[in-house]
Amino acid sequence: MNRSVVVSFTVALSAAFFPRPTLGQDIFGTVRDSVTGTPVRGAVVMVLGANRLPIERRLTSSSGSFSVATASGVYLRVIRIAYLPFERRLNQIGASPLVITMVPAGRMIGEVSIRTNPTCPRRGDQRQALSLWSSATDALLAMVVATADSGHTGLMTQIMYDRVMAQRGPRILRQSTRRVVTGNVLPIRADRDPEEFVQNGYVTLRPGGATYYAPDPEILLDSSFAATHCLSMRGSPRGDTTRIGVAFAPPYDRRSLPDIEGVLWLNRNPLSLHSMEFEYRGVPQVVMNMFAGGRLEFKTLSDGVPMISSWQVRSPRLGYLRDGRPVVAEIHETGGLIADGVLTDGTSWSAPLATLRGRISNIVTDQPVPDAVVSLDSTDQRVTTDTAGRFFFDQLLPGPYVLRVKDSVAVHALKVDEEGKIVPDSSAVMQLVTRTATIDLNVQTGLTPFIETALPWRQPLLGCGVQTSAFRFVVMGIVVRPDSTPVPNVPVRLSWSDTTSGVALETTVDAQADAGGGFVVCGIPSDRPLGTRVVGPDGRAHTGPTRITRSHLSRRLPATMRAVTLTIPGS
Repeated sequence: MNRSVVVSFTVALSAAFFPRPTLGQDIFGTVRDSVTGTPVRGAVVMVLGANRLPIERRLTSSSGSFSVATASGVYLRVIRIAYLPFERRLNQIGASPLVITMVPAGRMIGEVSIRTNPTCPRRGDQRQALSLWSSATDALLAMVVATADSGHTGLMTQIMYDRVMAQRGPRILRQSTRRVVTGNVLPIRADRDPEEFVQNGYVTLRPGGATYYAPDPEILLDSSFAATHCLSMRGSPRGDTTRIGVAFAPPYDRRSLPDIEGVLWLNRNPLSLHSMEFEYRGVPQVVMNMFAGGRLEFKTLSDGVPMISSWQVRSPRLGYLRDGRPVVAEIHETGGLIADGVLTDGTSWSAPLATLRGRISNIVTDQPVPDAVVSLDSTDQRVTTDTAGRFFFDQLLPGPYVLRVKDSVAVHALKVDEEGKIVPDSSAVMQLVTRTATIDLNVQTGLTPFIETALPWRQPLLGCGVQTSAFRFVVMGIVVRPDSTPVPNVPVRLSWSDTTSGVALETTVDAQADAGGGFVVCGIPSDRPLGTRVVGPDGRAHTGPTRITRSHLSRRLPATMRAVTLTIPGS
């Protein structure tokens, strides 16, 4: 891979003048700090060929140790952010085990050479900017090498999200999330070659929209990025003396292409990657006005290897006025973060995220509702309440959610047992009652709200026994064609909605029509809209409204019963 910066430094080697290793064999040893003697973790140890291209690359472990095959290599090079590079010819180093000492860079700046764009203005801080960019690329290279290093495999949980944001301010209108378990420590890839960005820029138009790209570490490492951007120093943000930045911007001769302009921020002490923020340039003014761009956050693990801990791209969905002018219809933020992970060498981490817990109970009896399914809409988060009606969610991104609670109870027909008693017949399900409650929530990082929800659920009546409510009835129904021909053996559903104390509740009752098209369901409320759904013999669903009333009595039915007829189209 091409590097954006080539730096020459004086190096130190404590294992010089030892017998030369046999070429083609592994060399191994330890990398240490020349001042403190402590192990240098996460350094990239490379074997280079005669053309100075890497043949083999490995990372030093938490103890600073390494082992690398020399193959047909000519040079051994070791780099790490905050240190001067080490480089020697393989025929000039000693026999393994080696002890390589790396000199902290401090404020020293070596000679820097780079392929720059001639249209970039000459600046007094260019030499310092190029040196700092070189240090940053050392860390980026370690990140790339880690993806192929066996010591940096493992499992990590990523949370991916797509948000619709308010037109003004940081408020999240709605969001969807999903969790992905992967072994890749480099969670984002640009999916394009560096040359494609040089030729076509970072935004691709497509029918019905556009794709906005963010640079990944391999793009930043490629020499084409520095060659197509002007670099300069950027001071710390106001009130923050812990960071220093390298700003990058497209030169004037590339302003017609959709490009990016931003800052790569580094922590000062110890020198390490902090974040990168950018905005799109060469795009319609309406896109720049809503600050379309992105952000990457970096974290250095305990083994010394940096990783991308979170990433985000902010982009618009455009609409067009009658005169053809574009306007921002929606603002999307798409990205993700690493929630937690453990590598094979034992390195672990976790991100501070939001949690949510609660209890579901019956508003009539105050008894807990066990085995209810609790989920968060537009996520893959789904749990079941325990015997106390409790539930718990973790690894939640802050923002709005819809909590959905779903409980199903089978109602059995009645029979007379051997003692002459009327009991439920467990072998015959008469109807399935499903109750679904939804609650709007907003969770925040660092807080664990407790959702105590008493839902307006009644116990289903067993086998349509004696009705205990003057507002609920047993319904005897029949499914027919327009010519009054019964439709046998088809699924039937009645449903209705309630709202109380900020909780929206939907109840559905599912039954099966018999051979004559008839069905019986109980616990159906009166004097409110009822939704109906019948799946015909051809598999098509037919929906519509109906209603029962307390005042509508039938001479042929008891006072606790009502009749309905559901008509579906003819075949």
